[in-house]
Amino acid sequence: MYGEILNEEHTSLRERFKSFLYYSGGKMNYSIATIGYKSFDNISRRVNEAYNSTHPPKEFVIVINPYGDSTETDKIIEFAKSDSRVTRWAILSQNIGCAKAFNLGFDLCK
Repeated sequence: MYGEILNEEHTSLRERFKSFLYYSGGKMNYSIATIGYKSFDNISRRVNEAYNSTHPPKEFVIVINPYGDSTETDKIIEFAKSDSRVTRWAILSQNIGCAKAFNLGFDLCK
């Protein structure tokens, strides 16, 4: 069953990510799917914020949707491969747009 983020502290996460939420045995479990493009610093900050929260996600999925600057894309790819908190990632060969990339991220969530 999908629910809403109820805690005030998760408001910033809700605004920044599209999340799937469900409740299991009184424990909140959720996945975060986001698009990695343009800014490595943005992605790394979002992962840190998510896992430093009171209720860290059960998984963090990044869809790497390239956008012009290959230096930033390369940094995001290396981060996704090396950071154990990123549970799954997809590297796209070309930019497919925001909506399709988010849908792919949701499909990758368990």
